[in-house]
Amino acid sequence: MALTLSEKIKKLRPKVSSLILIYDSALTTKQINPWIKKYNPEYTLRIPGGEKNKTTKNAIRLSEELLKKGIDRNALILVIGGGATSDLVGFVASIVLRGVRWATIPTTLLSMVDASIGGKTGVNACEGKNMIGTFHFPEYVHVDLKWLKTLPKNEMLSGCGELLKTSLLAGGQLWRLCLQMKPKNFHTTNNYLAKAISLSSKYKTNIVKNDPLESNNRQILNFGHTFGHAIEMATQGAITHGVAVAHGINCALRLSYDQKLCKESLLLQTNHVSEAMGLPKKLDLPQKRAKTLEKYFKKDKKLKGLEPRTILLKKAGEPMISKKFSISELANTLFDYANQ
Repeated sequence: MALTLSEKIKKLRPKVSSLILIYDSALTTKQINPWIKKYNPEYTLRIPGGEKNKTTKNAIRLSEELLKKGIDRNALILVIGGGATSDLVGFVASIVLRGVRWATIPTTLLSMVDASIGGKTGVNACEGKNMIGTFHFPEYVHVDLKWLKTLPKNEMLSGCGELLKTSLLAGGQLWRLCLQMKPKNFHTTNNYLAKAISLSSKYKTNIVKNDPLESNNRQILNFGHTFGHAIEMATQGAITHGVAVAHGINCALRLSYDQKLCKESLLLQTNHVSEAMGLPKKLDLPQKRAKTLEKYFKKDKKLKGLEPRTILLKKAGEPMISKKFSISELANTLFDYANQ
C-alpha cells in the first residue's frame, strides 16, 4: 500500500533538520493554511509562479533567502504548485549547498502527468526554455486531484496537451482510455481522469527509471516538444506549454504520415481525442516567413550540433527518434501547419 503524504513526511522527519514549505503565489491562503497547520514547517515561503518567473535572478534570490534562514543539507524543501514552480524550486534545491532534498505536491494537471515526474529542473535563459538546469530527483511526488477542482480552464487545457503526448507514446490501455473519454471527463475530477493520470505517471516513471539522464530512450518524451518550444518562443509565451505541445504533436504526426510511418487512422483518432479535450485546432503565429522560425529551433537545448532529434510515431505506443529532418525542414513544417 502506498504511503500517505503524512506517513512520508513522518518517515523522513527524524532525518530532516528543517522542513521548508514553498508555494506558488497563485494559491490562496485558504488552500495553503491546512498544509501549514498539518506539517508545521520551520519556514514558509511564497513565490510567484509561471514561466516568466523561471529566471536565474529568481533562482539566486530564492537560494540566498534559504541560506539566510540557515538551512543545512539535512533540510527538506516541500514545494506546492504547478510545473513552472517545481522547475524553479527543484533547481534551487539542486544548487543550494550542492543539493538538498525536495518533494513536490503538484497542483495542475500538467504537473501531475508530466512536469513533477522525472527530476528535470531548470530556469529559462537566452530566450530558451530550461536552458540552465539539472537532474535532481524529488524524494516523492504526492498527487491529490482536489487541486484540480479550482484549476482555470486554460491550465486544464495545458495539462491535456501533455496527457495527449503521453497517451500516444504509451499506447495500450492509456490510449484506449483517452479514446473513450468524453469532454467532461477531461475537465472534471472523476474516475476516468484519475485513471488517466495514474497510467500517465506510471508510464513516464518507468521510462525515467530506465534512462534517468536522457541519454537514450527517455528522449521519446520530447514528442511534440521540439515544435512546441518553438511555438512558445515564437508567440512569446501567449500559448501555454501544453497547448503548444499539442500543436507540436500535430506537426510531428504530419511528418510521420508524410514519411508513411503511420496510417491516416492515427491522425483521425488523435483529432478525436484533441476535440474531446477541447484543444484548439488553429495555430496563429506572428511570423510571416518560415525562415524566421528557424532561430527558435536553434535554441532547442536538445540539439547536437545543429542536428535536431525529432520524435515521430509509427502508431500509438510505437515512437521513434529521427535525425532525418533539418532545422529548415522543421521550420517549414511548422509554418505550413500554422497556415493550413
